[in-house]
Amino acid sequence: AEGATRPQDSVAIRPGAILEPYMLPVRPGLVHSFLSRAAGGGGRRWLPTFELTSPLAEGEVVELALRDPRFIELFETLVASKVEAVGLSMGVLVAACSLSERPTSLRSLPVAGRQPSLMIEMDGVLERLGRVVELRRLERTIDEHGDPTWRVELRGKAEQFAVRNGDLASDEFGTVWAALRASPTPDAEQEEEQQSAHR
Repeated sequence: AEGATRPQDSVAIRPGAILEPYMLPVRPGLVHSFLSRAAGGGGRRWLPTFELTSPLAEGEVVELALRDPRFIELFETLVASKVEAVGLSMGVLVAACSLSERPTSLRSLPVAGRQPSLMIEMDGVLERLGRVVELRRLERTIDEHGDPTWRVELRGKAEQFAVRNGDLASDEFGTVWAALRASPTPDAEQEEEQQSAHR
């Protein structure tokens, strides 16, 4: 498959980037809302979103090997739902995040007998536009230690979305989710950059 090379120093931090660390709000059950929409239901459009080190262009393909428990939980729930995974829309954004303490309110939450993940701290969103991607391939493999890895292939779509503090959340297992709004027009984007430059 066509791949993407991602040098760590290729990100240009644009005006409006969120550089102050902050904890993502926890919204349990986002995966079920996502699956409901995938099956034809309504509701706000939340997409599971993956952090990259450089922007993904329209038509560009990236392959990820996801081993974190938060991603294992996401894809195992997706596969168990019987929803056709290939072709689903997801999201990517250029950001750095880290795991922090487990949220107190979720420590004793029984979710099918599994313990919630650590809470997500967003260290910085380096590009204020994320991109919607198409899931083109999903494969579960087991490494030599018996641990699962989900290998995914994502292709950038034309649609982008604005990333703001209030548009990102994590589910109870630590997957980052983005709530989609309309992308800013070029004029609105330029105006926002000018406003940011004077702050």
